[in-house]
Amino acid sequence: MNCVEVKSDPLRPLPNPITDRACAEVKIMGGATRTPGFWMTHLDYTTYVFYKHLGGMIDLGWKKLDSIEDVMGMFWASNTFDSHGIRRDKLCQARVTVSFQAVAAILNSGLDNGAPLPVSPADIAKIRALGALLDAYNNSGDDIAIVDNDGYPILPANPRGARAIADIRIADCK
Repeated sequence: MNCVEVKSDPLRPLPNPITDRACAEVKIMGGATRTPGFWMTHLDYTTYVFYKHLGGMIDLGWKKLDSIEDVMGMFWASNTFDSHGIRRDKLCQARVTVSFQAVAAILNSGLDNGAPLPVSPADIAKIRALGALLDAYNNSGDDIAIVDNDGYPILPANPRGARAIADIRIADCK
């Protein structure tokens, strides 16, 4: 709690001396975030945040991710082609593209000092706009140290291990 005391200036006296005190609690509006690239390559920490902080479930509305393989699958899936190599339609591409950012944003919001999460999708144009909004959010606090109240360490990136367990079928629209 920060407090300020205000008194009349003795060099400029007023007819009624003023003495007042005001206190305010200041909340810092920023918070830690990391890019999808961080989350998709830091398998150990992503696994920890997914299970410990988010309870092992991310509901994207069109897909429910309930394993770390699903999370990695959404990160490593192609937004152009499904797991069988078939070209995705525009709506499916938009879903996968935005889900890439949304999964990172949800993981970011699960950090002990994560920035608050903005969300409001509607149609394809709004979903794409949301993707840009989530991209900006995911990059907004990348220079702020992550605070983990449990003291869990962030190990070096492991993109090979993360990709190896990725179940990209989770991003298939059909």
